[in-house]
Amino acid sequence: MKTTNKSKKIRIMTIVLIILFAVLAALAVIAIVRRIIYQNQLKLQENIYDNLRIEAPSSSSGTVASPIHDFDELAAENPDIYSYITVPGTQVDYPVLQNKERDYYLNRNLDLSQGYPACLYTNPENAKDYSDYITVIYGHNMKNKTMFGSLHSYDDEAFFKENNTFEIETRDALYKYQIFAAVNYNDDYIPQYYNVKSYDSVSSFITSMKEEGTKKTPDYFDTENEPSDGDKIVVLSTCIGGQDDRRLLVVGKLVDTVMYSSGSMTN
Repeated sequence: MKTTNKSKKIRIMTIVLIILFAVLAALAVIAIVRRIIYQNQLKLQENIYDNLRIEAPSSSSGTVASPIHDFDELAAENPDIYSYITVPGTQVDYPVLQNKERDYYLNRNLDLSQGYPACLYTNPENAKDYSDYITVIYGHNMKNKTMFGSLHSYDDEAFFKENNTFEIETRDALYKYQIFAAVNYNDDYIPQYYNVKSYDSVSSFITSMKEEGTKKTPDYFDTENEPSDGDKIVVLSTCIGGQDDRRLLVVGKLVDTVMYSSGSMTN
């Protein structure tokens, strides 16, 4: 009798182990399949972006008479594309989108499929002509350095000092910005706490960045080039790995504008 009970227990344990291994194997297969799908999705989206990228024409005067990018082609890809950002020294070279729904592109790609890498986007609180005093562009911190992942190059102070410009283009203008801050900031929704239409908010926001920046790195400020006299700023915002309640902000002030309608440059 004891032998029979022992045999039953062994059989039961064997069955349980077989089921357990089968479940673990199935989970491993599912994880591998999901990883393959994820990698294919990243490649697909990057191929789309590659097809939209063009080489900027050179000009001895530093100005151009017409848009560098084909905004009709961009709009054909997705009508929510309204501008294009390039950050020299990084992999940031992407269209910027905006939908009437807040955070619509947080987990949507250019082709509106769900998932990563998603898109660079602004929320509807911001004007599409970059006329606001504070404009915030959001993007994911991708491990392969796409989207805003390569902004973490600004974790290094030497890189911050040597790579201090970026450009944003719309159908009507090319906006040039000088980077004056790279800061580990809290995850507050900036347009909720600062009136993006008011210059007074710029001063308050900079004060807040300086206070927050002392808590964690990076905390870099080019004090000689901080905004003044009504300067407008653009905030590039992305996540920080392992710090769910923090954001990396790379912030630039508007220093030049090329208006395509007239082909002239204004400060």
